[in-house]
Amino acid sequence: MIKTFARTLTLAAIAAPLIAFANDGGNFRNGSSFYGQPADGKVATRTVDVTTTRVVRVNYGETVKFVKGAEQFAWTFNGMDNRGVPLTKIAPHDFASTVVYVDQDPLNRN
Repeated sequence: MIKTFARTLTLAAIAAPLIAFANDGGNFRNGSSFYGQPADGKVATRTVDVTTTRVVRVNYGETVKFVKGAEQFAWTFNGMDNRGVPLTKIAPHDFASTVVYVDQDPLNRN
């Protein structure tokens, strides 16, 4: 009985952080997004019309303005690198059809 309790307690201790990480909605514990941060469209290095583009490749740290008709937002991709980001994860509106691929951070050697 003590072994069963200890095993259950160990599993709970291992699983709790993993469950919390999985259910966080794409944010680190400090509230920052995994993918970067909202930005001012005036500092964007380029503008992407998502009605004509399904895939966008960006450099790590690049700020891009996304436009869909009259709707727009800008994002700086300085979160986690080397991954695809569906715009539904970061966009304030329905930009569902586009995926952004963030290149590797040049300071990340691995």
